[in-house]
Amino acid sequence: MSKKEIDRIPTIKKLCEGKTTASDAADILCLSTRQARRLKKRFNDLGAKGLIHRSRGRTSNNKVDEDQRKKVIDIVKKKYHDFGPTLAHEKLSQNEDINFSVETLRRLMIDEGLWKSKIQRKVKIYQQRQRRTRKGELIQMDSSPHAWFEERADKCDLLLAIDDATGQIMQGFFNHQETTNAYFNLMRGYLARHGKPIAIYVDKNSIFVSNSNKVNPVRPTQFTNAMNKLGIKVILANSPQAKGRVERANKTLQDRLIKEMRLLGISTIDEGNKYLTEYITLFNRKFAIEAKDKKDAHRPLLPSEDPIKILVKKHQRTLSKNLEFQFEGGLYQIKTDRVTYAMRNAPVIITKDAKNKVRVYYKDKRLDYKVIKRSQVPIIANSKKLNSEVDRSRKAKTNTTRRPSKDHPWRHMSI
Repeated sequence: MSKKEIDRIPTIKKLCEGKTTASDAADILCLSTRQARRLKKRFNDLGAKGLIHRSRGRTSNNKVDEDQRKKVIDIVKKKYHDFGPTLAHEKLSQNEDINFSVETLRRLMIDEGLWKSKIQRKVKIYQQRQRRTRKGELIQMDSSPHAWFEERADKCDLLLAIDDATGQIMQGFFNHQETTNAYFNLMRGYLARHGKPIAIYVDKNSIFVSNSNKVNPVRPTQFTNAMNKLGIKVILANSPQAKGRVERANKTLQDRLIKEMRLLGISTIDEGNKYLTEYITLFNRKFAIEAKDKKDAHRPLLPSEDPIKILVKKHQRTLSKNLEFQFEGGLYQIKTDRVTYAMRNAPVIITKDAKNKVRVYYKDKRLDYKVIKRSQVPIIANSKKLNSEVDRSRKAKTNTTRRPSKDHPWRHMSI
């Protein structure tokens, strides 16, 4: 008997002896009067055993059939062996037409050693920050380096922009590594779809703050300078927990998105970016919430705000007497029909986009140029980019190694 059933014995015994009424006994035991009378009858017939719940020891009517349990475990082992119970349950419902509860599947997976129950950990308490009230007021941005395509491709980065008010993924794409040009690409897609947000929330990466002055970043970087021209405020986070919405989204995607792409056989960045648009819609439908204020805070781009001109790296150079300038180890010369002395010592703006296309502007007008000497500058890489640069160099070296053909004159030289 359970403790609850043992505690009922004195009250039911008094009821059987006529020392209390069924109504009073029901109030003491928090039962209905009708149930109190049933327990009285069972106690008179069977004694204390009559108070034991009749379903104890009996097989549940909702128990999953043993053949179906074996079928489900076989499917999970074959297709979803590293899926969590919740995600595995979704896939079984969608693809296999198996609809018993998540908790039943969780217990099955624990029994088979496919899932380990989480150990309760001591939670570190952080002060909770309320969400912004309007969509577009604050956008959290981050990059997540990970083996997104598992062993089918090299590691890469997933750049995300998450709305703080709704938890909605606003924009995202895969890139080989986290760079300024990658964030420019992310922002170009964001501005085209949604317009300008009020502010963006990022970490203290060198893309957003000068390495020499992270405590008081008064000198803007290429990215922050572009955001200032667009009227978008850049706010730096002191810790990963401060921008928890995008960090949690990354963790969820590292579990769910990877497995979705595995099931679809997606193995390249281009294929991943095509599928990502479809998956973001499904993610937002499942996890996003409504903003408290339905008014959208996004602003349209002004006619003078051209993302192609603004969202690029910019460098200033001064032309020589021969209208030449140096940029990243290369030597360039301006081609013009104007009198050459008119542009001597003139300051020009050099831009370089994600495809390494160099453009030259003088007073916002684009100039033609010719390359006199190609650039040969050393690669500058931080800790996040180092491994990818080494892998790229290794592949380039492997690809450039050639053997002469069998009929090459070198093979028939006489000594």
